[in-house]
Amino acid sequence: MTDWLYQFSDLTIILFSIVGAIVAMFIIHAICHRIIGDRVPKEGFKFAETIHNSMISLFTLVLAFSLVQAIGNYRQTNTQVATEAAQINNLDRLLTRFNSDKAADVRQHLMAYTKSIVEDDWPALVNGGASQKTTDLFKPVSQGIIAIHPENDRQVSLYASAVNLAHDLERMREVRLESGTLQIPTNYWMVILFAMLAKILLSALLDRSGMGNYVLGVQMAVLGALLGLVLIFDEPYKGQTSVQPDNFVSVLEKMRTRSD
Repeated sequence: MTDWLYQFSDLTIILFSIVGAIVAMFIIHAICHRIIGDRVPKEGFKFAETIHNSMISLFTLVLAFSLVQAIGNYRQTNTQVATEAAQINNLDRLLTRFNSDKAADVRQHLMAYTKSIVEDDWPALVNGGASQKTTDLFKPVSQGIIAIHPENDRQVSLYASAVNLAHDLERMREVRLESGTLQIPTNYWMVILFAMLAKILLSALLDRSGMGNYVLGVQMAVLGALLGLVLIFDEPYKGQTSVQPDNFVSVLEKMRTRSD
């Protein structure tokens, strides 16, 4: 639903959010003033101010919680990607120590798999899916490791570690694919927008002096900026601030160097 938004830079998204919040406030205020006019007694304004202050505290708390959750998901995904890349590097290093033709063949398949993560899996992740090509390229890696026949005690130990690493890599890719769907649910966004609308409706009943407009405008700018930050971190694989396959690119360079 918000894919188009991630085509813009982080600063642009924040500015969109700030301007949108302020414009929405003044439009709704103008409409409310035209409808309500002088019909609300002074007691009503005081009551609206009390409820408005409570609404601000609640809304800020909800936005802060959402931002912490979104940043937490982003960091968790980044850590998972770094761990998966490190395990690929460990498996390649281990296969190098086998010093056998079958292990060398598996290394070639592992390199092709890692390259496919960068070139095929990542674009699919950005679109919320997975690359079947990358899935297929992992099969000769796992099957090739099983086909290796250890010839001595040292290779038996290496073989057991290689099998475990292959199993871990398969599980880590599944976790990485699942992390691509991490985002705040649509229903939660609807509640956030409803809370913002309620806040704006209540603020329409507050002091309408020049200073009052200025204070409410600054308040909406801050809330809009927080909302923009939540949007930026909401989907870890999209936008300018997104999880990148740099760790896999670095591992590919190490694998190529190890092969030379």
